[in-house]
Amino acid sequence: MNGDARGPAYQLDRDLRILNELKTAFWLSTYKPGSTRFLWANTAALRLWNKASLEDFLATDIVTGRSVAVAKIHDELHQTVQLDGKTIVSRRTMYPGGEPVTLDLEFRPIQLILPEDATPSTMVIVTAIPVVVQEEGQKESNRAHEMLRHSPTMSMLFNAEGKLIQSNVSAHDYYFGKEGVTARPTRADQSTLTLADLLDTCDLDAFESLPEPSPSAAAAAAALRRTRRRALRRETPG
Repeated sequence: MNGDARGPAYQLDRDLRILNELKTAFWLSTYKPGSTRFLWANTAALRLWNKASLEDFLATDIVTGRSVAVAKIHDELHQTVQLDGKTIVSRRTMYPGGEPVTLDLEFRPIQLILPEDATPSTMVIVTAIPVVVQEEGQKESNRAHEMLRHSPTMSMLFNAEGKLIQSNVSAHDYYFGKEGVTARPTRADQSTLTLADLLDTCDLDAFESLPEPSPSAAAAAAALRRTRRRALRRETPG
């Protein structure tokens, strides 16, 4: 094991074999564009992924056929974890062997010396703890949540006061990503974006200026204007 200013550097496999003694699933990945792949997994991770061997796990293609939303997640992991050195914690549902498994995941940077390299590189070590789900109805709810989360259609949830509670990947990237668009520059932080800010980004006149305007388009524009007025009233003191 070597080290530098960013922390200790581990030899792939040799320094990590001790993790095979643990019941918690760990695996190593890189999300660098052009070389996104799995690098290693402990025994518990192989069971979780329903893989007969480490070789089978390493042969898993996590790029071909991935959705736009998953590609965005991989890009975020590369930027935030591998380049910025930060940790991401999230809950996701995966389908090893076709069966849904909900996991609490931690993506943490780790310095690794790969067999083909002489110097350490920042990779990602993933810790996965299954969330026990007993009811079939909850499994269906998780599937629906994951479908919405990875949908290319932007989706955001606000509370009665107009405060943002949750956004899916597409909406998060649009409003808060590196090229995010916000209604007001001072509201670029996800924790302060409000429903009124969001509606400020909507071109409501576009609904009514369609080549063949329909009653439903006009009704939608009117409903959005009413929603915006209510949201602004909630933000106005007094």
